[in-house]
Amino acid sequence: NEIGPIIFQFDINTAIERGILVEFDYKPLTFKLTEEETTEIAIIIRKFSHENADKEMMALLVSNVKKTATNKLVVFKEFILQNNFFLLKKSIIFVHTMEYGHKVTKIMNEARMTSYNTFYSEDNEENLKKLANGEIDCLVTCHKVSQGIDIKSLENVIIFSSNVHQLETIQRLGRALRTEKSNPNKKAFLLDFCAYDNKVDEESNRDTQRKDWLSKLASTKKLE
Repeated sequence: NEIGPIIFQFDINTAIERGILVEFDYKPLTFKLTEEETTEIAIIIRKFSHENADKEMMALLVSNVKKTATNKLVVFKEFILQNNFFLLKKSIIFVHTMEYGHKVTKIMNEARMTSYNTFYSEDNEENLKKLANGEIDCLVTCHKVSQGIDIKSLENVIIFSSNVHQLETIQRLGRALRTEKSNPNKKAFLLDFCAYDNKVDEESNRDTQRKDWLSKLASTKKLE
């Protein structure tokens, strides 16, 4: 308000239309919360049901339950085994915790996907370089490295842990939208997870809103 109205805006849609960023396909996988997870969310909501409750904290706690939902792993495994192994090539996978990342890599091992590594802290920075150099196909990491990654060969992004704010999703997706001179027909792919509408909390609506937004964004084409 102090600065004044926006006089110029250059958003991600415009960047795709002008060929500055590449187009992408979007696939949201629907999952159901387990009975235990549903109960945990209901307990959180009850704790914050009083008038002066910190709704932001409630949303954060509910979101944390969903970010590590068990059935995301189930639908992920099913989708990968349906001849979608390409997603584990030139890809980066965002998870909420290291423990959840271990569960994801277990599925990758079962799919005989061995050319991957992890990046959870600065100690693993060498693995980031290996992905950039093509020494590994996939990197499993967390939100702390959403920014600052510029690997033009990246094509696929898998987001197990979604933030309510669009900016972080754009940062993560943007890792794979870089143009690549050696691959002029490059097209990225985003795999996302959306909770089935169980009417337990507002998070389901947020998932639906994110799905609608990303679906619309994925329909953006480069202008001829």
